[in-house]
Amino acid sequence: MVQGTAVGGIRAATADARRKPGLEPKENFYRFQQREKRRDELFELKQKFTADKERVAKLKSSRKFRPM
Repeated sequence: MVQGTAVGGIRAATADARRKPGLEPKENFYRFQQREKRRDELFELKQKFTADKERVAKLKSSRKFRPM
């Protein structure tokens, strides 16, 4: 009995082997995606900053704040 492999299976296996490393699709390829990502990161930083500022003000008001 002769067993064979499907042609598609061989092509898929060799295509993966030929693929160059580092050529994965980029996460933010388009310019608008880069701008959105940068804007979201800045928004998160601003939120964290205001939260920290409120926390420091609360600690100062309670007189338990001791800067190092």
